[in-house]
Amino acid sequence: MTATEDDLKTPDEGWIRRLGTDNARWVLVLALEDAESHRTFGSTGSAIVMGDLFDRTSGKLVWRNVGAGRACSVWLAMSSAAIDAAVVTLSRPIEKRRGGSR
Repeated sequence: MTATEDDLKTPDEGWIRRLGTDNARWVLVLALEDAESHRTFGSTGSAIVMGDLFDRTSGKLVWRNVGAGRACSVWLAMSSAAIDAAVVTLSRPIEKRRGGSR
């Protein structure tokens, strides 16, 4: 299934119910909003990732967050590391609610 930017910004109840597999109640959708990598004297990267958690049973958006990440290295292109960092930032509120720590 394809999701557009409009689908994620203003999710329709019918669209939400079609997400995931037939037996799934919860569907987490991660969207890469921006990623870039620059090489100067080393490599730097940045990324923005949006996450939406949908309840297919009710057809509702139940959680949304945005995470930003940065990474730098002397040797590597860093966009993928920045994406990883953005996902970790995005998921921190979930860890706090569960009582975990990072």
